[in-house]
Amino acid sequence: HSKSEYKPSMVMMVIITDGQENASCEYDFHKVKQMIQRCEKSENWQFIYLGTDLSNFVDADTLGLRHQASTNKTNLKQKFEVISEHTIRFRMADPKADKNKMTESFIEDLEEGD
Repeated sequence: HSKSEYKPSMVMMVIITDGQENASCEYDFHKVKQMIQRCEKSENWQFIYLGTDLSNFVDADTLGLRHQASTNKTNLKQKFEVISEHTIRFRMADPKADKNKMTESFIEDLEEGD
């Protein structure tokens, strides 16, 4: 078996944060941004940034994350349900489906109800 047989057609990475600095000594914003860009282009990864109780998306913008949503901490359980539902949709989708359109729908559902 070749490695490509085990490679997923898409990976969805949801970053859930309160925006507080994680003070990593190993990875700065520049390194993380490069890793994200490489995964988006060559590995077909989709990154979704879900900020809780944030007033802005500075961190997401710095990392070049274009799919962004915000929620209140009180709604986080509901947002996990939305993430779970969309994970199922992504897994069941035709590999040739428009992943960007699916991701935009995901973002809309994450923002709903806030």
